[in-house]
Amino acid sequence: MVRSDRKILHININMKNIKQAIILLACSLLLTATGVTLFRIFFTDLNIFSKEKSQSGSSAPLIQSVLEFDLFGYTDRGDKKWQIHGKKAEACGDVVKVKSIIAKTFDDKKINLSADEGYYNRSKKNVVLQNHVVVTTDDGVELKTDRLIWFNDRNILQTDKRIVVTRENVKTVSKGAVAFPQSKKINLLGSVKITQDNKDNKITISCDGPLNIDYAANIAKLHDNVIIVDAEKTIYSDYMEVYFDTETKDIVKAIAKQNVKITKDKNITTCEEATYYAKEGRIVLTGKPKIVFYTDEDTNAFIGNEGTR
Repeated sequence: MVRSDRKILHININMKNIKQAIILLACSLLLTATGVTLFRIFFTDLNIFSKEKSQSGSSAPLIQSVLEFDLFGYTDRGDKKWQIHGKKAEACGDVVKVKSIIAKTFDDKKINLSADEGYYNRSKKNVVLQNHVVVTTDDGVELKTDRLIWFNDRNILQTDKRIVVTRENVKTVSKGAVAFPQSKKINLLGSVKITQDNKDNKITISCDGPLNIDYAANIAKLHDNVIIVDAEKTIYSDYMEVYFDTETKDIVKAIAKQNVKITKDKNITTCEEATYYAKEGRIVLTGKPKIVFYTDEDTNAFIGNEGTR
């Protein structure tokens, strides 16, 4: 084996950045579910439209409309709880259509929600927000998509459109998402990419998807073509699990499984499984680990054995 003066495959992944991006997405989608639920409550409680039939005796449903309006909700103490502004609202049968929606909440978790148009089904209590849907929170989260659908009977929030969530220097993109607010689970459906752009290092995490987040169980699961890239190294695997502390929500460990490969410069490490322990800052390679590295003389050597690196 040829000795090299360089530090070969020093693995020091900042898992805190991964945790921040995943938890950010989970929290923002749950807040979005809260905002859409409030939007549903606006129409349910206010009854600004009646379900009267046409007085002409026709079987056609009566179309009712309201021009630009502002609606407010208050707590029992008289404090403003929410506000909704619309350019126009129109009701026909069970469907209420609103143009240019701007909604705000004023409780502990302040939410601003806007969309070009929305639809509310008064029988099914489903809500559709579409075209330039934007959700922001007072702690700096911004979510953008072109459609959000609240299914009241299943209590889920879903989009089949591209969704982008940003906060400070973290950006998460996915093609479609489903959120389950009661169980605190979120599935990002495809082409998932999380980017954190720091001054001294840019980290990108991607997978073909889905990415499943179980916030109650403190685990995130990344599926298919998982890739983590930073300024020094790239990690590949078919599957990855990230575990969080139940109280602090800090990363406890991350496990990369199936066809694991770590590259740095020309150096390559392969194994069946790699476990990163965040507190200790070490990685354990198991399942036929093999390390191939190159020296300054461009010769190579390899180490093959189960153990820790």
